[in-house]
Amino acid sequence: MTTDDADRDALVRAEGVAWTARLSWARRQLPLLDPTAETRATLAKWQLAVDPGGLGGFDERLRRVGLDHDRALVAVSPVTDGLAEEPSWWPWYQQLVKAYPGEPLPAATGDDWLRLVEQRLPPGTASRIPFAHLLWPIVAAAWRSLVGREASLMADIAESAQQDLCRGLLARLSDAAAPCLSALMWEAVPFGQRFLALIGPESGEQPRARYAEFCRAQAEGALTEVFTRFPVLGSVLAKVVGQWTQSVSELLVRLDRDRAALAARFQIPATTPLTAVQGAVGDTHNDGRSVCILSFGESRLVYKPRNVALEDLYERLVTALSRLTPQQPLRAATALTRSEPGGRDYGYVEYVTARPCATEQELQGFYRNAGRTLA
Repeated sequence: MTTDDADRDALVRAEGVAWTARLSWARRQLPLLDPTAETRATLAKWQLAVDPGGLGGFDERLRRVGLDHDRALVAVSPVTDGLAEEPSWWPWYQQLVKAYPGEPLPAATGDDWLRLVEQRLPPGTASRIPFAHLLWPIVAAAWRSLVGREASLMADIAESAQQDLCRGLLARLSDAAAPCLSALMWEAVPFGQRFLALIGPESGEQPRARYAEFCRAQAEGALTEVFTRFPVLGSVLAKVVGQWTQSVSELLVRLDRDRAALAARFQIPATTPLTAVQGAVGDTHNDGRSVCILSFGESRLVYKPRNVALEDLYERLVTALSRLTPQQPLRAATALTRSEPGGRDYGYVEYVTARPCATEQELQGFYRNAGRTLA
């Protein structure tokens, strides 16, 4: 590990999880008697990142969090007495920064570099996900790690579904990192030049050329400049990778265990592979978990990583009420409730395709059944 890498990691660790707790702790400590050169260098890098022009912004930053220069040295020091144990996301951060040396970069520049990286991305990803070229090594490393952990489950996961899962992680990383990456990419460019670069081909500098050079340089540096400038981003991306790994692993294990039940309840043959995964359908919750739409060829299911007893109860209620009006039965989505040791509930619900009413009769039936359901 180089000195820059060590400084980057120290900043990420210091400003990541429990940073508020570390600041509170540092305010209560006596000044360090003899700060190490490494601690002074880390503080200098923090100061340069916050106030590169030396205009006093760093001192103001310290005042806002209740620190002076001496206590700031304490805050970025490697001293951990009185602090929590190693943060849970730290191993994921270490995997993240090691991803770049582990993913050989193309020996090219500009458009050629972008095109070579795009060959590794899931189809259609590069044009839809900001900074996909730069963030892809993180995804590739996370996928290799997941396959290593769950190799026995991959036989029934089609390549298209694997690409969907990787695309989902790439999108989540981009959502978290794109604002910081964009700010860093353009911060050295005067506003006028930036505006001209964005409005069209007549300008002197094209955004794609700057984007290509930025992504290549940051990838070669294993995001050292990015995490030095935005230290908390390291912990954020590490958490995203860790949560994605946990939730996808959980999904694959559950799906493998439930195939017989799914075949009985939804008539999806247990031998039909998973061919597509549409993740993040709705908000994420409970450590990054989210509803997913699973495709098995032409059949689709909604996987919910939470208790679906309410959906199951509603289906039972509608079925019971429909027996009173057999000529005009109501319809509810089929649900399958599942549970695991420790009280972790989840389930599957039939996928319902929305479509407009095609005839006047269908429209009348829709409103009649809506009223019956409300009643």
